[in-house]
Amino acid sequence: MGKRKKWRPSEIQLIKDSYGVVPLADIASRLGRTISSVSHKIAKLGLDDPRQWTPFEDRILIANYEYNPDVWGLLPGRSRAAVTQRAAKVFNLSRKCGNYSINWRFFDAINHDSAYVLGFIAADGCIEPGLNRLSISQAATEADILYSIREAMGSSNPICFKNARNEAAIYIHNRHIVDILESLGIGSNKTLRGTFPEMEPEFEPDFIRGLFDGDGSIYIPSDNRSGRIQFLGSHNMLTQLRFRLIGVGCSSRPEVRKRQVNTHILSYSSNDDLLRLYNYMYKYPGIMIQHKAQTFGLVVRSILDKVPSPEAEALGEFTQLKSGKPLRGQS
Repeated sequence: MGKRKKWRPSEIQLIKDSYGVVPLADIASRLGRTISSVSHKIAKLGLDDPRQWTPFEDRILIANYEYNPDVWGLLPGRSRAAVTQRAAKVFNLSRKCGNYSINWRFFDAINHDSAYVLGFIAADGCIEPGLNRLSISQAATEADILYSIREAMGSSNPICFKNARNEAAIYIHNRHIVDILESLGIGSNKTLRGTFPEMEPEFEPDFIRGLFDGDGSIYIPSDNRSGRIQFLGSHNMLTQLRFRLIGVGCSSRPEVRKRQVNTHILSYSSNDDLLRLYNYMYKYPGIMIQHKAQTFGLVVRSILDKVPSPEAEALGEFTQLKSGKPLRGQS
């Protein structure tokens, strides 16, 4: 019988690092040992004890415990009590999120949907860092948009209806989301210091549509009033919005005006600006409040009905509205 090969410290460490992550056959191959020999060593080290946490499980725990509501599902075979105990006692981790499912990295990389939701929160969200909470509320009649936002964020949080205030709201408890929003300039004091977040230009129309849906308004022209779109927000946010809209061809004449103590307003009423804004804000199909999109479309149609055909042709895609085709946002 050949002499047994002595186990080196580096081999034992490789087993500890790999067991539960790498297939047993691969570990044996790397070590140049038989599967039986490796299995025997694993048992001797106590790694096959079901109570023993593997390095793989620990990495999942560290990466997900604080912010991921679904961490329990990532550790099958471990009870909530076992997960909570190991997180607290071994790694000094504490939960900083609620138990409802959500894509907690939703705002880590901005896309069309996250840009829209970011704009909506900038206009009508409430961030409470001390509670690790983001809340978004709307009139109960506008609850559909909260369901759309919830779906985009992959959330199972309930929509709460407050009958006394005729209001609907969604409450999301997640420290990571709150931290990301604050880093993007959409923090707890956004009324005074809110800023226009940095993002790729292709996502800015979605952010602006979110601002408009969250706390903007559109007026259909009448005998004594022209069509008009208004944005509400902090002076800082609207000033940055104004410069971005100038950059896409809107007039520089509209100024940011003070409306109330901490609220400012930016309005556009010229036909050129309204046509340009509609084309820009609804450039990409995505989340929107349907009736606002439809009302804006009616304003555009009323403008085009007064534009001579040669001029209407010069407006490009807006000529489809004059021919009676459905407006974006209309069903």
